[in-house]
Amino acid sequence: MTQPQLKHTNTTPTTAPTTPPKFSRNHAANTSIEHQLCTVLADTYLLMLNTQGLHWNGEGRAFYGLHKLTEEQYQALFAAIDDIAERVRAMGHPAPQSFAQLDRLATLDTLTPATPVPTQLERLAEMNLELARRIKTVIAEAETVGDIATSDLLGARVRIHEKAAWLLRAVAQD
Repeated sequence: MTQPQLKHTNTTPTTAPTTPPKFSRNHAANTSIEHQLCTVLADTYLLMLNTQGLHWNGEGRAFYGLHKLTEEQYQALFAAIDDIAERVRAMGHPAPQSFAQLDRLATLDTLTPATPVPTQLERLAEMNLELARRIKTVIAEAETVGDIATSDLLGARVRIHEKAAWLLRAVAQD
């Protein structure tokens, strides 16, 4: 007796879906979260640039430690920018891709090399905490519409920004 041959039929669609995924029935809530994520993305980018600027221009007794700390922080921020942008894209929204777009969305200010290093350290700590507070409001909104992926991504960011603020303030006391 011969076994019947099982034929595998590919049920995968040959074209990509034309509608982006939505995580809530409330399109307005999704749009709000997407916009807030773009603002978090822009602020993260600006924080990275400010941190990298201090990395390049910082001077003083604690230079080596400051140089290593800010290098670790700006590299982590760079990776976070990609994660946040990819989340925006996964939600079906275009991520900002120009400095002009990022500048319009950003709420943080820019540090200048003329600012004394202790003041820059304190301002970077404040910016990290400000961004953590903003992220917490996005998390709250994401949770109300069941967007667990956004909430999870941003929850990790809050911990990282709060730790960064602590480390920057500790170095500033030197």
